[in-house]
Amino acid sequence: MTPAPRKTLFKPAKDKELADIVTFSSIAGAKAAAAELKKRFNATDDCPMKLHIYRAVIQAANRAVAGTKRKLRPVSGEVKTKWLGVAKVYRDLQLYMEEEYAACKQERIARYRRRKGCAY
Repeated sequence: MTPAPRKTLFKPAKDKELADIVTFSSIAGAKAAAAELKKRFNATDDCPMKLHIYRAVIQAANRAVAGTKRKLRPVSGEVKTKWLGVAKVYRDLQLYMEEEYAACKQERIARYRRRKGCAY
């Protein structure tokens, strides 16, 4: 009997363009990447595309945190601090996008209800 495949965060990127923007090299690099992602998020009116970018930011933050919790080859304190700083940059962006995406989603639902003639 073969063992079940392990679930992991580190899969190939679904969107190479967003993967090229996201960086974990430094906190300053993460801030620049976050600014670019925020610009793209605000530039689009397409709700599914906003969700796509939002999920990429969540994944980036999760990867940064997961990188600090390695058991096999633990990272040094300096590297751990850097990765947690990168995670904080992406988490802050995530909170901003969460509110904006919720508003987009509500607007989309309202448009759908108006079109269908719902009374609620």
